[in-house]
Amino acid sequence: MIVTCDDSGWGKPGCDGMAQAKSRYGVEVTISERITMADAKATMIDYATRGYDLIIGHGQVYSAPAVEIAAQFPNTTFAMYYGGHSAANVVSIDPKEHELAYLAGVIAGSMTKTGKIGYVGGAVIPAVVRHLKGFEQGIQSVRPDGKVLSVLDAGWDNPQIGKEAAEAMIKSGADIFFSGASAPGEGMIKAAAEHGLYSMGYATCQDFLAPKYVLTSTLNGIPETMEWIVKSYLEGSLKGGMVRPGLKDGIFSMCPYNDAVPKEVRDKVEKAKQDIIDGKIGRASCRERV
Repeated sequence: MIVTCDDSGWGKPGCDGMAQAKSRYGVEVTISERITMADAKATMIDYATRGYDLIIGHGQVYSAPAVEIAAQFPNTTFAMYYGGHSAANVVSIDPKEHELAYLAGVIAGSMTKTGKIGYVGGAVIPAVVRHLKGFEQGIQSVRPDGKVLSVLDAGWDNPQIGKEAAEAMIKSGADIFFSGASAPGEGMIKAAAEHGLYSMGYATCQDFLAPKYVLTSTLNGIPETMEWIVKSYLEGSLKGGMVRPGLKDGIFSMCPYNDAVPKEVRDKVEKAKQDIIDGKIGRASCRERV
């Protein structure tokens, strides 16, 4: 597996999922951390040459290199989380996180006082852009004049970048924050808390960063997806192509609410969730593609 394990956002749940798969299925797991795009192809070739049966790339940067080398290793299966490419032995898992972001937007739009909400994204890639769009649309469903101030190129590793981005947004009037990033999201949460402002966490329950000021966190089912990848491979059902899990598949959830979230807001979230599952909120208001 290629990932970063020591953040509380994107990477750690991926590693947690692999640890669960190792324990449950008795598979051998090797993890390479902080592999850059330049080194992704060589790292996957090394794994395949050494006889690893399943190679998982935890991020979009590994998707194209996997497709480039897949034909050279027809007996190896490549699974790319947030992948945008597929082949006969390459499966891309592209979860509909914009649906979950829509629910976070309902909370933010319901609770903002200024009408300005901050968002920090890790990179200008389709997955993050969709995430932001879903968040914006959730806000506008309850507060049509709501405005999102965003930074989409904060990277994944540096909390200080997220902190500085949040500080700038606070000066511009933002009073609630959300992210589609890892370490920068941590910096964002801490900066907001220093000003007595609320945030929502991403990918893991991040209330430990600022217990009084994290309203909830969105859980995008990364550990469950990693386990599913391993289980499907062992069962022989993991085939090349695109897989797009969403709210209706039951792998997304939210962490316990902060007491500051009123019941009427929680009820709005539950209604929006069911509407998305039932198809009442679809492409027009919870965009899947950009």
